[in-house]
Amino acid sequence: MKTFLLYLAILFQLHGNTVSRNVKTYNQPRDVFPLALNHSWIYTLQSGAKGCQSFAQDCSGSDDSGSVIYSVIDFSTFGDSIWWSIKVIRTLQVHAFDQTRNYDSTYSIHDSSTFILYEKLTNNHQLVAETVNKTINPIWIFLREHNINRYQETDSTGSALLSFSISGIPTVNATIEFHADTGLVNNKTSGASILLNSYLIATLSKSILTTVGESQYSQKPPNAPVLENIFPNPFNSSSVISFSIPISDEVIVRAYNILGERVATITNGYYSAGVYNISWSPNNLPSGIYFIKMNYKKYIELRKCLILK
Repeated sequence: MKTFLLYLAILFQLHGNTVSRNVKTYNQPRDVFPLALNHSWIYTLQSGAKGCQSFAQDCSGSDDSGSVIYSVIDFSTFGDSIWWSIKVIRTLQVHAFDQTRNYDSTYSIHDSSTFILYEKLTNNHQLVAETVNKTINPIWIFLREHNINRYQETDSTGSALLSFSISGIPTVNATIEFHADTGLVNNKTSGASILLNSYLIATLSKSILTTVGESQYSQKPPNAPVLENIFPNPFNSSSVISFSIPISDEVIVRAYNILGERVATITNGYYSAGVYNISWSPNNLPSGIYFIKMNYKKYIELRKCLILK
């Protein structure tokens, strides 16, 4: 068990080290970590760590499997940053063992905890998690890296893939995948040496998002409208909002601030079926996060944008 605890301590320290990244990008930054009140992400999780006194002997560690839920339960604004309160609920089956103590046990965990996620409201919105404790934050632990941004460039499918290595004993390799308007969808992390090894595989099984557009995890009916894009985003003086509708009818597009207050009506009128690009110049609005809401028949589409002045 001492070896196992030592390994965890080493792994936690490594998160402050320099990492090398390989990021494939295709277009302008998009929101790959859509934070808003009441947003939730449900992950399936498999993780474990094992340390041995000698080769394959006197080993200790644990293997976990189950689900982890991340939910945004509160937020506060301080100057140029937002402090998001994140609740984590773990429902796990744990197999723990220690050969030096002849200990082997399987048990269940169902607990909850909270931590603060800091978002800087400048540039591409740097994100930093408050804690490095894997019990409190088992999947988003990589957010202790100080250069993970909420707005990232994505490929043609809306994905942003980060691959990095953290030097140490053992070297930790991670592949983390985000999807625009959805968030983290995969986290695969592993480290291996002769005496120490660990792994983590987390996959998004469901996202509950109320203020972003549809993603690959939710299917639309064929007659639904699409709030295509806001470009550029972030923007300073003006941006173009693109949408399409399959049948002629009334379309209303409005802007709301982060408190849910309506701040602008961008368009309100009857449109024929087709694709439209509407220019919006919010000269009277301060810098910050805003939500673009589109109403069409019984459908509601939402997108998030950032004004920087």
